[in-house]
Amino acid sequence: MSRGTLSVQNSLTSPLGRLADSGRGLIPSVTHIRALARTVGWFRRAAKLIQPEHLLLALLAAIAFGERSARAIALELGICSDINVSRQAVWKRLRLPGAVRFMQALCQQVLQRSLADPALLALSDSLKKQLASPIRRVLLGDATTFTLHPSLAAIFPGSKNGKPVPKSHLKLQLVTDLLSGRWIHFSLDPYGRSDAKAAMDILPLLRAGDLLIRDLGYACMASFHGIIAAKAFFISRLKARVHVLDETGERIPLRQTLRRLAPNQGDLVRLPVLMTGSDRVPCFLVAQRVPQTVADQRRRKLRAKHKKQGFKPPGKRYLELQDWTILVTNLEEKQVANPQVLGWYRMRWRIETIFKACKSHTGMLRVAGHKTNAHHAKALVLAWVLAMILLAHRGSFAMVNLRRIQGDAGGGGEPPWEMRCHRTSIFKMTERLMRSLGMEIEFAGAGFNFEEHYRRTHHYCLIHNQTELAKNRQSLAEILHSNLLIQS
Repeated sequence: MSRGTLSVQNSLTSPLGRLADSGRGLIPSVTHIRALARTVGWFRRAAKLIQPEHLLLALLAAIAFGERSARAIALELGICSDINVSRQAVWKRLRLPGAVRFMQALCQQVLQRSLADPALLALSDSLKKQLASPIRRVLLGDATTFTLHPSLAAIFPGSKNGKPVPKSHLKLQLVTDLLSGRWIHFSLDPYGRSDAKAAMDILPLLRAGDLLIRDLGYACMASFHGIIAAKAFFISRLKARVHVLDETGERIPLRQTLRRLAPNQGDLVRLPVLMTGSDRVPCFLVAQRVPQTVADQRRRKLRAKHKKQGFKPPGKRYLELQDWTILVTNLEEKQVANPQVLGWYRMRWRIETIFKACKSHTGMLRVAGHKTNAHHAKALVLAWVLAMILLAHRGSFAMVNLRRIQGDAGGGGEPPWEMRCHRTSIFKMTERLMRSLGMEIEFAGAGFNFEEHYRRTHHYCLIHNQTELAKNRQSLAEILHSNLLIQS
C-alpha cells in the first residue's frame, strides 16, 4: 500500500477519521492538523517525510501499547504510515516545545467536539424529559499524580517527604460525567498547585442542573458561590475549620447539636446553615451517625497520618466529629432526599476507580516514568490523555445508557426510554480496550488490509529491532550465516 493514503485532505477517508464510528466528527481533518502544527510552531516548514498526522498516529498507537521510546514510535510510524525513519528523527520532533503545545491544543479541541456530540446532548434532553430529578449531569472531580523520572525534578518538582533523591510529579485534574463516562475537563498542573485553586477551573463549563461532587480539598467558598450562580448543585464534605451558622447568623455548636439530633447509629439529620469563610454560603448540612468501629478506625488513621507527616496530633473537636459523616449541599430535601445525598457522595469513588484502571491497566506508569526530556515526557502524558478521551467518548467508562424502547407510544407521543446500568468491571476491560485502540490505529493506517499490516509489522520490526542488538555479541543469525559459508 502506498504512503499516499494520509495525504488525502479529508478525515472521512484518512486513518484519523477511522479511529471510531463517530470519530469522523471527533478527530480533526488532516488539513486542520497540519495547520495546527504550523500555528504552534511544531512544524515550521513543509515536512519532507514525517507529517504531523503521521507522528500523531504513531504516538497514539505507541501509547496504546504502553510504549514510550523514540524507537517504538518510529516503529509505529512504519506500521501506520509505511515510513522508514530513524529514532533520532522522531526524537528531534518530540523534544521540541511545539510538540507539547500541539498535543495540548489537540486534546482540548477533541474534548470540545466530544462534548458537542449530538448523542450526548440527546441523552441530557432525554433525562430532562423522563426523570423527575432536577439533576441533568453528575460530574465527578478529583486529581491524580503521575510520577515522572527523577531527572525531571528540577522542571516538574514533586513531593520531598524528607527523601534525599528529589522526586518529579505532574498532577492531572479531571472532571468526568458519571452517566456518560465522558471527560468534561482536564488540566496538567504542577504538583504544587492546590486543589482549592483548581476548584475554580470547572465553573465556566457548568450548566444548569449539573451536580458536582468533589472531595474535601476542593471545598472553598468561592467555588461554592460559582456553582450556585450557575444554577448547578454541589455535594462536598465539610472542612473541620469551617464553622457553620444558623439562619440568624449565630454559630451552631456542631458537636453538641449532632449528639442531640443524631445520637444513634444510622441517624440522619439535615440543617439549613451558613458556611463561613471568606464569605458566607447558604446551604444544607447533612450528617449521619456512623458505627462506632468506623469512627474509631477514622481516628486511628488520622493520628497515624499526622504522626507520619510530622504534624501536631489532631484536635479533640476534629476527632469527635469523626462519629458522623458530614456533608454540605445546596440541594433541597424536596429535590433530593437525605439518603440520596449520601448515596450520591459515595459515587465519588467512581473517579478513583477510573484513575486506577487508566493508570495501572494502560501502561501509563511505565510511560510517565520514561527517562527523557521535559517536552517529550509531557507530550507522552498528553497523548495518553487523548487516548483516554477517545475511550471515554466511546462509552468505555460509562455507567448507564439510555435506550429508546421499541414500539409506538400511546397517544401519539414520544416512545418511552429505558435506562440500563453497566455492571462490567473497567479493571478487566480497560487494558483490552486500550490495546484494541492501538490495533485499530495500525489497521486503519494499513487501510484495513491484514496482509499489508503484517508485511509492514514484519518489515519495520526487522529494521528497528537491529538497533537493540548488542554490538559486542555475535547473534544467532551471524553464527548460522558463518556455518552455512563453512559448509559450502
